[in-house]
Amino acid sequence: MSDSRVLVILTQGALAGQILNEAVAALLVWATYGITVQVAFSHDAIALLSPASQGSKINHFKSVRSFIGSFEFYDLPPAWVLDAPVPVDTIVEAQTKCMENINLQDFKAVIRW
Repeated sequence: MSDSRVLVILTQGALAGQILNEAVAALLVWATYGITVQVAFSHDAIALLSPASQGSKINHFKSVRSFIGSFEFYDLPPAWVLDAPVPVDTIVEAQTKCMENINLQDFKAVIRW
């Protein structure tokens, strides 16, 4: 299965709740089993790359940020930030990528959450 490449595009922010939690947990399971997972953040999900602010009312989604912060332990490639600048204080390594420059044919599956 190591030749499998999956592109996961996260578009929802912390308000997506349990669905977001399960989506990030699923991509980590795939990475555990040798599937190469490229994670891309877009729209509201880009805010998940920054550490939670101290006064945030959405701290109950801390586990999503913990999952994202653990990407390095799963040997995931640097995350992509689609069509937007990378936040200054990211919790994982990230780089800007234009959606139009991504060859979707390079991936066995493209999943959008």
